[in-house]
Amino acid sequence: MTIRSLEQEKKDFYSYALYIQDARGYKSRWLYVIFREYFGERLSQEIIDKGKPSKPSQQFMEWLNSTLVRTSNDSAKVLEQRAKAETSQKAQKQPKFKPKDKKGTPARIRVDRAIYDEIKSISKANKDKLFTAKVDENLLKAFKHACDNQDTTASQAVRAFMRDYVKKHGQAKLL
Repeated sequence: MTIRSLEQEKKDFYSYALYIQDARGYKSRWLYVIFREYFGERLSQEIIDKGKPSKPSQQFMEWLNSTLVRTSNDSAKVLEQRAKAETSQKAQKQPKFKPKDKKGTPARIRVDRAIYDEIKSISKANKDKLFTAKVDENLLKAFKHACDNQDTTASQAVRAFMRDYVKKHGQAKLL
């Protein structure tokens, strides 16, 4: 049995993993992940620059296969646990309780008529409409920039312009 330095072991590991990655068509990130899993540290640029693919040793292949089997078993367990959790959540859901009146129909929530009328009048008073207009792109950019300089929004500026225009042209009574 030969004794290798840690640096030589890292270089060999990288070469073996690079060979497997190319042969199996794995993404390049795969190599970094298994290197970190095995050594607990990041791959150095020196190893990356000097590394060339080489046929893996039997020891490396045994480790890799055991890792892949463990990973796939872990994934299967996770999927199984998720499925169990989903089914238990579905089983715990209960139908919503609907109170019944004397006739057996769902009871209706009664709203005081005055409150209802007040809400309705408020919603009528606050009906804003969307206004769409075609504008030259450069003009729009300049307008937005001017609004930013005045610390106002484009919508506020357009609404102010519309109010002024209506007042100026004699339709102020509609406001």
